[in-house]
Amino acid sequence: MNWPDIMKQFAELDLWPCSALDKKKDLVTVSPCGDADLEALARMYDTYEPKAVIQGLPPIDQKTRIEWIRSCLRTAMNLKAELGGGAVAHGMLFPMPDPDIVEFTLFVHNQVQNRGIGSIVAYPLFAAAKRLGYKKVWVFESRNNARALRIYYKVGFREARREGNELELELDLAGVPETPDLSDIITPVAPSTGLIKSPDYREGQSVLPGTRSVIVYSPRFEEFTIERDHPFVTARSRLFLDMCRRNDLLHLPGVQIMEPAPIDENSVLAFHDVHYYHYLVMASMGVFNPRLLSYGIGTADNPVARGILEYSLLAVGASVMGADLLISQPNIDLVFSPTGGFHHGGPNYASGFCYLNDVVIAIKYLLQQGRRVLYFDIDAHHGDGVQFAFYDESRVLKISLHESARTLFPWNSGFENELGEGGGYGYNVNVPLAPGTEDEIYGEVFRRIVSPLARTYKPDVCVLSAGVDAMYTDSMSHLSLTNNIYAEVICGIRRLVPKMLMLGAGGYNPRSIARDWTLAWAVLHDAEPAPDYFGQMGARGAPAIEGASLRDPHPFISPSKIAEARAEAGRVMAYLETNVFPIHGLTAQAV
Repeated sequence: MNWPDIMKQFAELDLWPCSALDKKKDLVTVSPCGDADLEALARMYDTYEPKAVIQGLPPIDQKTRIEWIRSCLRTAMNLKAELGGGAVAHGMLFPMPDPDIVEFTLFVHNQVQNRGIGSIVAYPLFAAAKRLGYKKVWVFESRNNARALRIYYKVGFREARREGNELELELDLAGVPETPDLSDIITPVAPSTGLIKSPDYREGQSVLPGTRSVIVYSPRFEEFTIERDHPFVTARSRLFLDMCRRNDLLHLPGVQIMEPAPIDENSVLAFHDVHYYHYLVMASMGVFNPRLLSYGIGTADNPVARGILEYSLLAVGASVMGADLLISQPNIDLVFSPTGGFHHGGPNYASGFCYLNDVVIAIKYLLQQGRRVLYFDIDAHHGDGVQFAFYDESRVLKISLHESARTLFPWNSGFENELGEGGGYGYNVNVPLAPGTEDEIYGEVFRRIVSPLARTYKPDVCVLSAGVDAMYTDSMSHLSLTNNIYAEVICGIRRLVPKMLMLGAGGYNPRSIARDWTLAWAVLHDAEPAPDYFGQMGARGAPAIEGASLRDPHPFISPSKIAEARAEAGRVMAYLETNVFPIHGLTAQAV
């Protein structure tokens, strides 16, 4: 194959454009360049210093320099790296007499050196050479250029020959990946200490005397939208506060609204993988890279969204703030963060609208402070990210009531036989529910399974994922609950624990979100407002009328569907009573 054809194939590789973060978390984009980029490269080399040091390159004379750049663009495979709209590095592969070898040359502008940009250019170049069938890359370097030699040796180059003051170095492409993961090479964040630090939320605010319960709220939450038509409602906190305000529930004795501060990235890395975090930073800049998909970012559920990292850091900060308030303030026993509850997020992937798992990080913070935690999840979807994080942990009793994976996401977790492992065996309790499950069945599950386990476990703190997507008014599940049982269960668990961190979790009907959380908040404070509407509209109409009761009417459900759901719940409860209760010294209650 002739060289022009090779250059054409090089330009058409699916490696380009390639984006990554440098060590300062600035976005660097690498792409092939040709004659059209002559001016951009000339501007870079005009201010490049020192000139003429590496084999007389880049030339000092501007005219000679332009001709040299033009020659490189026509005789080599060329990559340019752009930062802030301008070219900052230029990498080249030149043909050699041996058809299996190419010669490598790289120039990184002196103003941006020591930031990893050279690696961001070099590794894709080497991957491209390997894809095009080359076996080795050669480079000629001065023996005195210690900085460059350090980089070459780190990449994998080995000395092939010495001649005077110059070294010939050789890189065997057999060990070079065809699709390099630049997050393995450039790490723009410090290694995790493994510790979680509470954000500094007290700047400009303090806990008022007599405060017993706190709502965590920031108007910054509603300034962000994941994507147009995305089902996740980022204005959920404000909707809840507006509904509370209309029902005169914001000035109850002992209630205070406090603003969160974002969590620091080191605390995030106590759970999340540094490579995943690298790509989340990129996604938050609005940049798509095909590598994002392997981390669950760039999908319909978790799209690339400008500002998503900042939003997520604030949400995690709000949840950890809530945990800190509960353990640092003896009088505070209830904190509600409506924006929290991203229970699907994994250590190295985004899932189910969840980019960072605030639940896991908040629980880890509580464990770090020596607390014993009950995690109770009433979201319609199984909290698989939380289960994964603490599957072998006996200091966290995890109880999840959710629609079965047979009919609802996530499709591969949340079954009753997932009981934990190691020291955590028996401390992971799932109650998968069948479509059509209604209030009476749900209440029985709470009384037979949740209540005895919570009472026996004696947690210091309960972390509640209080999703409202299990309600019949929400289209994201097939359960048929009303907010009557929702409020009853929340109040029931509250009576069994000394302190509770309540997180909003799922909910996709904006009006129902506000009503359901407001009802729970009102009942928790024994302050449910009396409705002032007594009309005859039934079914789903009444809740939509201003001034109507916060409570749902009961929907019609097919008796056969209820019978099926009751039979399935009975089977699961019997299994748990047989396999989990003895671990906790419990016996099944008479039915």
